[in-house]
Amino acid sequence: LYLSGHFGEENRSAGVALLRQAIARDNLEAEVLLARLEYNGQLVAKAEVRALERLHRAADAGHPEAQLFSVREKLSTEQPLDDQSRGWLTSAAESGLADAMLLLGSLYADGMHFPQDDDLAKRWLSAAGLSSGEAETINTAAWILAVAERPTLRAPALALRLMDALMTRNEAAAANPAYLDTWAAAAAATGDFERAVDLQRRAVTAAEALENPPYLPVLRQHLEQFEAGEPVFEAVP
Repeated sequence: LYLSGHFGEENRSAGVALLRQAIARDNLEAEVLLARLEYNGQLVAKAEVRALERLHRAADAGHPEAQLFSVREKLSTEQPLDDQSRGWLTSAAESGLADAMLLLGSLYADGMHFPQDDDLAKRWLSAAGLSSGEAETINTAAWILAVAERPTLRAPALALRLMDALMTRNEAAAANPAYLDTWAAAAAATGDFERAVDLQRRAVTAAEALENPPYLPVLRQHLEQFEAGEPVFEAVP
């Protein structure tokens, strides 16, 4: 509450003192939260090295968010994932963290940091889409499952089910051209091109209402493919 400014902007730093007290009592949540503040330089001096040390300790102790953050940080600096990092990510995914499931599935599909395994990739991508409440995570999982170039990675019926559920319950997602594109691609992947064309026209219309979106030509290209009875496939992730 202090950190969020609930007790006034001038009192936010009091939250840092409380975090330090909690850390002294071995509270992992406090350790991870302070590490995030230090990593970004919020309310405390920026200290990336110390922040990563905190996160790695928490990751070793089994904190899923710390495990995922630590793995993402390694990937962002193009470091290869070692056995410890692969273990962290697997543990975070097995804990039920949807974004960890999505990343693990993507890495199994990609085959760079984990051995390529489309069965495991599809399992984790499906789990991410089914368990997440975040539109971006669901959309990403559904896109890969719908348009993956390798048939062994595709699960079009599930991709369509994920997008049907998302787009009927989330008004913001239903107005998003990129998510409409995924929805249409999933319909096309199941062979329902009439529905795919209808959805893709909505995607194009939504994009045209924006100011020069860079992806509009791609949306129009996909519409032409669906009108011709052709699904969209591409190398993903």
